[in-house]
Amino acid sequence: AEHAAPQAIILLLRLALIFGTCLAVTLSLCWALLQRVRAIDARNGLEVSRLDSLSIKSVFSLTELQKSHATFVHVFEVEYELALLAFACTYLMKQTFAIPGSALLNVFAGAVLPLYLAFPLVAVLTACGASCCYLLSRFLASEAIVRGACD
Repeated sequence: AEHAAPQAIILLLRLALIFGTCLAVTLSLCWALLQRVRAIDARNGLEVSRLDSLSIKSVFSLTELQKSHATFVHVFEVEYELALLAFACTYLMKQTFAIPGSALLNVFAGAVLPLYLAFPLVAVLTACGASCCYLLSRFLASEAIVRGACD
C-alpha cells in the first residue's frame, strides 16, 4: 500500500509525458501547415489568407465544418502531404487517447479527400489508434489495476 501511491504518480507522469509529446507533435505539424498555407496564399497575391476565415469552432461541429469546407479543400490543395500528415497525426491522437470526435474526423476525411483514399485511410488510422490505445492501457494502466485489485 505504501508503494502504491508513488507508483501511481509515476504512471500518471508517464501518461502525461506521452500525451504531452503527442500533443506537441500534432500541434507543431498543424502550426507548420498553417504557416506554409499562409505563405503560399501571400505568394499567390491574396491579401487575406483563406485561413483567416477559420475559427476553432470549425473542427468541433458539423455545421461549422460545412461552412469551412472550401477552406479545408484549399489547404489540402496547396499543402497536400503536410495536411495529410497533420490529419493523420490528429486522428491517431484522438484514437489513442480515446478523445471523442473521431466520427467528425471521418466526415471531414470524406469531405476533403477522394473516397478511394479517405475510406482506407480512416480504416487504417482507426485500427492503428485503437492498437495504440490498447498498448497504452496495457503497459501503463494494467499494472495499477492489478495492484489495486490485489490490495
